[in-house]
Amino acid sequence: MSYSVKKIELESGREDILGFWRENFPTWPSKKYNWLYEQNVFGRAGCWTLLKDDRVVGSAAAFPRDFIFRGQRLRGGITGDVGVDRRNRMMGPALQLLRAIVANSSFDLLYGLPNQHAEAIHLKAGFRVLGSTVRMVRVIRTDQYLAQRIRYAPAARILAAAGNVLLDVRHGRQRVDLSPYRIDLPLRFDDRFDALWRRVATASTRILGIRNREFLNRRFVRCPYIDYHIFAVTKRSDHTVIGYIVYRVVDRVVHVSDCLAEDDDTHFDVLLSAFVNHVRMLGFHAVSVQYFGDAGVIEKLKGHGFVMRPDTRNVVLWARSSADPAGDLLDRNRWYFWEADND
Repeated sequence: MSYSVKKIELESGREDILGFWRENFPTWPSKKYNWLYEQNVFGRAGCWTLLKDDRVVGSAAAFPRDFIFRGQRLRGGITGDVGVDRRNRMMGPALQLLRAIVANSSFDLLYGLPNQHAEAIHLKAGFRVLGSTVRMVRVIRTDQYLAQRIRYAPAARILAAAGNVLLDVRHGRQRVDLSPYRIDLPLRFDDRFDALWRRVATASTRILGIRNREFLNRRFVRCPYIDYHIFAVTKRSDHTVIGYIVYRVVDRVVHVSDCLAEDDDTHFDVLLSAFVNHVRMLGFHAVSVQYFGDAGVIEKLKGHGFVMRPDTRNVVLWARSSADPAGDLLDRNRWYFWEADND
């Protein structure tokens, strides 16, 4: 029996999609459907189902995510929730889903972070590999790491205390002068963050996912299944926000989900130094980031004690030729990509 692909209406197709998830991908959160499919800031998601004998055996989505590049707005889409049930998990059926997304796309660009199997299918559908994300970690406290490796608890505590002192000496508790600035921990993003976004977008030559307060509040504050925290740095003189970091916490490790500073020099250094000091005082053990793009950001992170880890995933891209006549979108150093830019 042959397969067919159908684009669904989000309301009428809701139970078909959620039922398919429950049966085949039970860890996919059902709350995501309303939050990201139906109420996406940049427009409702496109969702396609793979049918066999009129039964849903696969689904895939494209989530709108708009970008700014050289003052122009690019209509972007993230491929996500690509899944086929076990009995039909072959290259051909999944390829039909992705080809349907590309063929029916009104986007300037489509991108995703597929696993190894799904990456091969994306490439068959016309995507290209942009490069790999990098994961970098800054260890703040050695307690947890040594406790896992040394069974004798008193020895582990003594070595951890010494290790923590060495980390402080090596990196310094305060890399830059933070006295002109203050820390702000807002519960939501306000118009100050719109002003920061306008300044950054006007000055940047990168491909930037739009980060106005509407997007930030929807993406992080209103996320129904992840608890995010906002850390911001402001000028004492006029309360202007010079940068922010959004993060989540898993097992005493801080995972950076988004990061934006007014510039790559002074303000980025201030933001990182203040943030590391803050999470150290809260007693967290490490800070982890996953990033893709401009190598200058990676060098900055290294300068603040972040070390590369062997945990990568390729970013793949399909771009409409009219949206990228010079091929700039294929240059990884033009990108500025954090967890905020994924689904």
